[in-house]
Amino acid sequence: MVDQYLMSLADSTRIDVARLRERLTEIRRRPPETTPGERAGVPREDPRDAPGGSIGLPPIPQGAEREAIRLAVHRPDIARAALVVELFDHQTARAALEVLMSHESLAAAVAAAPPELSEELTRLSVEELLVEPTDVLGRLATEVARVEMIELEREARASEDPLQYSQAISYLKVTLEELRRPHLQSETVGELLDWLKLRRSEGDLGD
Repeated sequence: MVDQYLMSLADSTRIDVARLRERLTEIRRRPPETTPGERAGVPREDPRDAPGGSIGLPPIPQGAEREAIRLAVHRPDIARAALVVELFDHQTARAALEVLMSHESLAAAVAAAPPELSEELTRLSVEELLVEPTDVLGRLATEVARVEMIELEREARASEDPLQYSQAISYLKVTLEELRRPHLQSETVGELLDWLKLRRSEGDLGD
């Protein structure tokens, strides 16, 4: 089953199947670990300060951002239209999307990426995409929208004119409720992602 999947993956990514099998073996022997600083709640150091020129990128933790980058690895046709780095908070997720979007194939992205990022992309390439793309994007949109709603509510409380925020907050509340319903609509997810991309790139209130 694994070999069949790797062969299919090799065909779609143009990475030699032997290389994928070798990297999968290496990754399984060295599963990602949480650093002591992360376990203690200590903020990570700026990766640019890592010694020896290494950028020191940590693995992307399980969750909406990892699922979205996995989608970008397996379905770049969908990711290019739906995802931008501003939707991601984790430094490795942002770096991964940047390198994926700036290269025509996964093989080229893996070859161009620094070692830690190359390994993470390879790991994601051998993880099967088990969730429908709309559900992956919906989960990411939901998490980002919740963050933005909290920020808008904070800004509204501190503003001399809090009513200017009411339309944006109301839109997020209604849309988040829609995303909780069964049979998620791709149009709703797409509209929300477009709103969030505009909000994060320009600070727009979404009117």
